[in-house]
Amino acid sequence: MIQLINISKSYSQRTLYENSTLVLKPGERVGLVGSNGSGKTTLLQIIAGHVAPDAGEIAVSKGFRIGMLEQEFSLDTDQSALAMLKHSVFDNESDIEDLKKKISEETDPVKLARYMELYSDLEQKFELGGGYDLEHKCKKILGGLGFTEEMMNRPCNQFSGGQRMRISIAKLLLAPLDGILLDEPTNHLDLPALIWFESFLQAYPGLLVMVSHDQTLLNNVVNKIAEISNGKITTYDGNYERYCDMKERRLQNLKSAKIQQEKDRARTERFIERFRAKNTKAKQVQSKIKELEKEQEIRLPDDERHIDFDFVQPERSGYEVIKLEDISKRYGSLHVLDRFSLSIKRGEKIALTGKNGTGKSTLLKIMAGIVEPDNGKVRLGANVQLGYFSQIHAEQLDINNSIMDEMEKLRGFRPPTEVRKLLGNFFFTGDDVFKKIGVLSGGEKSRVLLARLLLSPANLLLLDEPTNHLDIPTQSVLIEAIKNFSGTVCFVSHDRYLINHVTTRLYDFEEEGIAEYPGNYEEYQAWKAKQLDVNSQDTEDRAVCARKDQKRKEAEDRNYRYKYRKQYDEQIAQIEKQLEAKMDMQSAIETQLADPATYKDEQTAKGITEQYKLVKDEIEHLTAQWEKLSIEREQWL
Repeated sequence: MIQLINISKSYSQRTLYENSTLVLKPGERVGLVGSNGSGKTTLLQIIAGHVAPDAGEIAVSKGFRIGMLEQEFSLDTDQSALAMLKHSVFDNESDIEDLKKKISEETDPVKLARYMELYSDLEQKFELGGGYDLEHKCKKILGGLGFTEEMMNRPCNQFSGGQRMRISIAKLLLAPLDGILLDEPTNHLDLPALIWFESFLQAYPGLLVMVSHDQTLLNNVVNKIAEISNGKITTYDGNYERYCDMKERRLQNLKSAKIQQEKDRARTERFIERFRAKNTKAKQVQSKIKELEKEQEIRLPDDERHIDFDFVQPERSGYEVIKLEDISKRYGSLHVLDRFSLSIKRGEKIALTGKNGTGKSTLLKIMAGIVEPDNGKVRLGANVQLGYFSQIHAEQLDINNSIMDEMEKLRGFRPPTEVRKLLGNFFFTGDDVFKKIGVLSGGEKSRVLLARLLLSPANLLLLDEPTNHLDIPTQSVLIEAIKNFSGTVCFVSHDRYLINHVTTRLYDFEEEGIAEYPGNYEEYQAWKAKQLDVNSQDTEDRAVCARKDQKRKEAEDRNYRYKYRKQYDEQIAQIEKQLEAKMDMQSAIETQLADPATYKDEQTAKGITEQYKLVKDEIEHLTAQWEKLSIEREQWL
């Protein structure tokens, strides 16, 4: 178990967390969420012991072993992926082989006996640690992450950055650890590898703490969410969807409590103003004033900054936006596209998904006119204007330019102030707009490309992995912008949340071919399962009936509440009239009691005093009734 007790951490003037506590138990699968810059990666490094907090204590159970996958990594070795993995788990396997050779060549009985004893110890350790099954485990994990047999035996220093990231993941999954820390582990995984990785994490028995912007992965894997917000770490039981519900419910409860507090305060202030007339300071009024002074105001949490944008609604294109006929493309001996045809109609949202290296990004570049096909034709429809977003930022952004320089390319007749206002919506304010592209993070570069797209009059958007490097709130805004866009969109993505919420038609790129499906990824998977005789059921009719029933109940509830609220209004109005009359009577009696002439006749004075006591009791009784009815009335709003 790991405990972070009252930890604090700051960088420059920014406080990441202050006096925050987090308990991580064996077997928990924790999703770490928060806006960019909130301190998620730093918290992982604190848990791993790589970074020390400014204050607080880190308590780790004795013998608890934990490893971390970082966003930055290096595997510059000429060892094969398979050999490197095996040696990372058992670095004495080569010693065993060396001993075998020495034993076969040794003639001295004393040395031979020592070699045999050492060999026995190493072999026993190797066997107990699962060494004889190690190669099978390594191949299974590498295969799940998309490595072929040939790739497993290729030197690590020949792999791309994304492939090295996969090897690092495999190395971590194989290590004899009690817990693993993952920082954006799916950035370089295609969809099949991501699904395999997800199933592996679901079965992982140790502690898992993961930073990820993949909502579907968080929903399917984690059982606890730790949110970093406003300098605090708050935990929620359940997956990401439940966290969103609970956070929204907590916020709504807090808002409701604040609204109720404001209503109670307004009601009390009305009572004070209403019954303090004629300068009479009744005890009830004084009591209410003291209540207001003692009451603590309910405060809502500070709003976090979130990007808010929509794509410019473009001019209408022709019905057939783009048509591809018998497109083929080969890179050396690799044939990525073979006589592929596609026609996209106005308003469609097309997803291209599947394994890496199967031609998705190439197809998008052919559509954008960036890459020429070896064979086939590309025809744009009437009045079609293209907008292209590349997952490889260097293809569209000059690292030597400033952000403003890049925006100038598409500014047209817009004034610079309008462009700077647009950049402000993407958190580039003040002198930030003059930062060089080369110093920006991946997320910042993605935001620059999105801002550039908003300057484009495009009615056909071609997007290559648009949600990469974006935090979840920004992803959600982008998804809504794509849904609301009246033009046509074709995008490459491994983000199941994006595909499921936007897509009208899907193309699944596999090594054996390209499958077309008229729906989103979830529906496509259900269709494939149905083809394999897996039971499926249609819930749409029941959902429609449930929505109708819900609307009917809401209407009945509104009428019911109005009926009872009206009854309370009538009763409260009556009591207020009685209270006003009694308060006037109390004021008149107090005037009599203040007159010395009243006490000349003992019986008269006694009668007035008893009458005053009676009126005072009636006022208290009516006030209690008024408060009771006012509170009850609030329940019917």
